[in-house]
Amino acid sequence: MEEGICGSHDFLIEDGKSGNYIIGKYRIGYLSGDKLVLDPFECLYLYLKGRIRFKDDGSVADIFNAVTFDRYVAYELLKNRGYRVKEDSGLLYFRKTTERPMSLRVMRESDLIEFSDFVENPVDFYFTVDEEGDPTIYSSQEVSPVGTVHFEKISGSVVKMGGRNFLSQEASSWIGSTFHGYRLLTETEANFISGKHDVTPVDTVFSDLVSRGCIVKTGFKYGANFRVYLGNESQHAEYLVSVISDTERWYSISRGVRVASSVRKTMIFASIYKNEVRYVALKRVKDII
Repeated sequence: MEEGICGSHDFLIEDGKSGNYIIGKYRIGYLSGDKLVLDPFECLYLYLKGRIRFKDDGSVADIFNAVTFDRYVAYELLKNRGYRVKEDSGLLYFRKTTERPMSLRVMRESDLIEFSDFVENPVDFYFTVDEEGDPTIYSSQEVSPVGTVHFEKISGSVVKMGGRNFLSQEASSWIGSTFHGYRLLTETEANFISGKHDVTPVDTVFSDLVSRGCIVKTGFKYGANFRVYLGNESQHAEYLVSVISDTERWYSISRGVRVASSVRKTMIFASIYKNEVRYVALKRVKDII
């Protein structure tokens, strides 16, 4: 029975198979002398498939702890789809042949993520495993929303009545909503009309989206800051936009994406990064192709 090593752990290859057989069939590991050498992910994968067994009973727990359950689930899914997978600096890189490797970052619901990671250290996919072991995959891409609307200049001023903001005269339907002949404004819309475009990051993002030709409405009912229409002819908003801080819990990100997916919209996260509004779109995907 041939042997192998994984760090300080020794194992035996089951069913009389050779190290070369394992390398050829599973495209993992390499030979060092007459021993098969595996990294922790590869080793755990073969152990759970019944292809190897350890000499020491404590080896399984040691390797599982080094890999972590969540990252192993991602690795196994990729391997079962026929990918070559390697871990480097906490990320999983995968490819099938000689194409550019795609990247995947595993996140737990309670993990923190910085907006700078989205724009400075982008990955192709994020991967989350819930408490029951079920995975969810998200694609990630920086985007630049551009609409087709040319806005007319808004006349009139903001009037405060009953604790809410109104426009002093009727305006185009792109801003505010009708209330008994009045134009009811959100706080952000009122700031925009008053020329206060940077009172908060939310105001800054609103102004930036309008400057890009987008119709911007409140996204409160969806748990987002805005719903965004790219043109006057749009019957449904293409995007939901949430303005986020420098650091967020992953569950806030994943919750927003789930809501957007349920109403067939793309979830965009916006933030002020290096004095510029940046946008990142995340989508749930059924599987990694």
